[in-house]
Amino acid sequence: AKTNAAFSMDTGGNLSANLVAAWRLEESSGTRNDATGRGNNLTDINTVTVAAGIIDSGASFVLANSEALESADAADLSVTGAGFTIAGWAYAATTSNDMMIAAKENGTVFEYDLRFRFPSGFRWLVSNDGTNTVTAADAFTIVPNTWYFVVGWYDSAGQVIGVQVNDRTAQTTAHNLGVLDGSNAF
Repeated sequence: AKTNAAFSMDTGGNLSANLVAAWRLEESSGTRNDATGRGNNLTDINTVTVAAGIIDSGASFVLANSEALESADAADLSVTGAGFTIAGWAYAATTSNDMMIAAKENGTVFEYDLRFRFPSGFRWLVSNDGTNTVTAADAFTIVPNTWYFVVGWYDSAGQVIGVQVNDRTAQTTAHNLGVLDGSNAF
């Protein structure tokens, strides 16, 4: 899988005023720097490489090597009761496994999770308590070797979560319990 260009997160719904992290993912190896200058850099786990992206270069992950990019839990990446949005480009060379795009979860305790759900689309889930989750999903057949622009959000004022892929219709689910502010890494 690959991710690319301005993969970003904002809290509060005003992207220009509330952008808390943006990763171009163009570095050939090692730390991927947060372009906002806030210091939410991503640490390389198991040697993530670089490949052609939708805009310049992007990070390239090998699932079998458990490759990932990670940032320790930080106030900027925690959502508490505020609304937030995560957006970026994603690409998969294979559709044989579910693949995480962006998340704060450790397999046991869930805060939020945006992922490919192969072969049937994308899933965005949030949890208010780390265990019980609410999901918004966009179900369609994913085409391998195709770039998708994916957006997942939590609207605290409207009490809804949503996911949108490319220019497809946004898929939303009611959610009025907030999102857990746990200690998972991003």
